[in-house]
Amino acid sequence: MEQITDTTREAESLLREHWGHDKLKKAQVLVIECAAGQRRDVLAVLPTGFGKSATFQIPALMAEGTAIVVSPLIALMKDQVDDCRKRGIPAGYVNSHLNEEEARLQLAQLSAGEFKLMYVSPERIPNDAFRRALSGISMSFVVVDEAHCVSRWGHDFRPAYSNIRKIFKGMKFANGKRPPIIAVTATATRDIEGDIAESLGMKSDYMRIVGDPIRPNLSYEVSTGNEWGALRRALRGIRDVPGRHVIYTTTRQGAETIIDIARKEIPGVRCGFYHAGMNKVNREAIQEQFKAGETKIICATCAFGMGIDVPDIRTVIHFGIPGSLEDYCQQIGRAGRDGLPSKALLIDSAMGVSVQELFLRTANPSYDYFEWVWNWLNKTLARGEAMKKSAAVIAGEVGTAIGQKLDDKAVGTVLSVLSKMGLVERRPASGEAALRLNMQAFQEAMEKQNPKLRGNMQIVATYLWDEFAHDCSQTELRIRLSPLQLTRKTDLPPKSAKNAIAGLAKKGLLESEPQFTGKSTRLVKPGLALETVLTRKALQEKYARDEARLDTIKRYPKARDKVAYIRDYFLGEKARG
Repeated sequence: MEQITDTTREAESLLREHWGHDKLKKAQVLVIECAAGQRRDVLAVLPTGFGKSATFQIPALMAEGTAIVVSPLIALMKDQVDDCRKRGIPAGYVNSHLNEEEARLQLAQLSAGEFKLMYVSPERIPNDAFRRALSGISMSFVVVDEAHCVSRWGHDFRPAYSNIRKIFKGMKFANGKRPPIIAVTATATRDIEGDIAESLGMKSDYMRIVGDPIRPNLSYEVSTGNEWGALRRALRGIRDVPGRHVIYTTTRQGAETIIDIARKEIPGVRCGFYHAGMNKVNREAIQEQFKAGETKIICATCAFGMGIDVPDIRTVIHFGIPGSLEDYCQQIGRAGRDGLPSKALLIDSAMGVSVQELFLRTANPSYDYFEWVWNWLNKTLARGEAMKKSAAVIAGEVGTAIGQKLDDKAVGTVLSVLSKMGLVERRPASGEAALRLNMQAFQEAMEKQNPKLRGNMQIVATYLWDEFAHDCSQTELRIRLSPLQLTRKTDLPPKSAKNAIAGLAKKGLLESEPQFTGKSTRLVKPGLALETVLTRKALQEKYARDEARLDTIKRYPKARDKVAYIRDYFLGEKARG
């Protein structure tokens, strides 16, 4: 029988007080013992739904000072802080969603030592105001949530995570020892573990702790053969099952097709689809309907899932394999969080494998692609200039320059990798509309109070005239105008303002140039020799790692013991817990 330490007793007392639970999981105990009891750095790989937050929130409550929690989940940060406060844990946050006054108040409370946990986005770490607030506190821990984002070769690398090591700069610590780092993630594989530890500056004796990836209330099932028949049987099987159900598929079109089938197989049950091709408003609406229980079945690509923490997801179906066993376990981990029996069903198919093999190739362009794009950008972009062209357009122009056709998705991957490496900057375009005003026609219309300009067109025309054009002596005037600026100044809804601009264009008062809505591209390190920061060998090694991950999930459907297969992959010899 294992002896319970004072650290564990205190931790479970806090668990009862703030969470209402009596016992911690074994891996949770190990993380807390290492971090709070032994003051060691910890890399904790804990499955989705395992209770990651408790492994750093409890140590924060046990120690003097404030734990700084670095998180990339800006959209969820407020929800996490609100949850802490409901549990009686003083917490705050700063990220780009706060206005200047809100951020100032949060930092003042941080500086005054009022928080046990301070959530911060990685982009905020170098901020002067944050650094000043940080310099006056006692720091108990540095927590790195979603720690796989720190690895350049991980699947979700965030360049701003390189700021984390700077968090200790200029800080004074008791006994000259920096506070422990608690790095937590659900998806760090052993091949990127060393990269994470090195990038964060973790000590060589850090502890790697892996939670059991198997959910005891989940059944792990695989269906082979005719995938469409299997899908229809699975849909009929969940018709009368209380709770909610998620179907994952690999393509946007697949998500919409499957929901059409679901509506026919189980009429009267509200269904919806979710993918990155939908506009933000529609995505948020379907997600909220699912969380509220209004939508029972949702079919989605991997874009769905962040922030979905509902207790009664009874079934997670995968129509085709995902890209890795890590992705699979993270997605099925959303089922059965209330502890009741639930099902994870993988419908295997040759088509699904082919799609993932295509994704693998697209995500790993040849080194030649990197050289072609990098050299073209350096020849085309002036220093400091931002280019507003899509990956498809860039692929076409680079292809013309070198005399061959390039795959636009591969070029998109190249631009993404160059951005992650800090060689280029990719930012969403401002959304400004470029307008060219015909000054003669505009002046005649405004001075004669053209009766044809009525309603919204008159409102927009009057604003453009008063703001930009009334004292212009040119024959034409070019202006840039954001939709937000136009709606604020005219008090018109966005659609009405857009229609008014279109109406003015039809009457010959102005011309509206096509609006670029993608990402702009700017060189950060022009003229740098690419091979000094990215080598053919590094790309080959990344491809080998990605291919090995895909091979692992491809073999899963044929494994006799699905539970043992998953455990063997994740736990390994180095794992503890």
